[in-house]
Amino acid sequence: MRASPFALACLSLLSSVCTADLNLTTPLVSRQILPSNFKPPQVFRNVNLVRTVNLEKGYPRETVNVVIENVDSKPQSEYYLSFEQGSIAKVGGFEARDKKNPEKGLLEAEIVEYGTYSPTEFYKIHLPEPLAPSAQQTLNIAYSVLSALVPLPAQINQLDKQYVSHAFSAYTPSAYTTLNQKTKLKFPTTDIPDYTVLPAAN
Repeated sequence: MRASPFALACLSLLSSVCTADLNLTTPLVSRQILPSNFKPPQVFRNVNLVRTVNLEKGYPRETVNVVIENVDSKPQSEYYLSFEQGSIAKVGGFEARDKKNPEKGLLEAEIVEYGTYSPTEFYKIHLPEPLAPSAQQTLNIAYSVLSALVPLPAQINQLDKQYVSHAFSAYTPSAYTTLNQKTKLKFPTTDIPDYTVLPAAN
């Protein structure tokens, strides 16, 4: 997982910021503890990844559509989705589907933890069928991020305007090589006084 800069966006505070009432797990999500020296097998690559960060509610909702390719010589059925240390505890309502066959329902997933001070945590997604060598599949992954918006300023007078800020990685963390990626933002308002402008990629 490459180191990445962080992006920050400030937007006008919604008149009524709701509390996220989300399950941290679903019946299709379990938890697994792995050895501290674990690293996801490099059997996939992300051919194209598009992440959408939706800030229209009182909590961010992220959607990742990723075309994965099996670069191994054997069929593979376990895809690891990376999260930076400490952030996986804030993930709620996690869902993963086969984007081209959504009628088949949610894919089984489990939280993978290892090492107290590991810089990375994972969701392990079980594909509905092993993906053959050189074959591709498109995954649709969605989840909410709890306690991610920070009031700015923290305290205001009754008639003052308050904003919220959201800091996040400019690049989607990944256990695999990513050939192409894009991040899109959805805002509830056009009142955005400050945001990070990243240098153009070479």
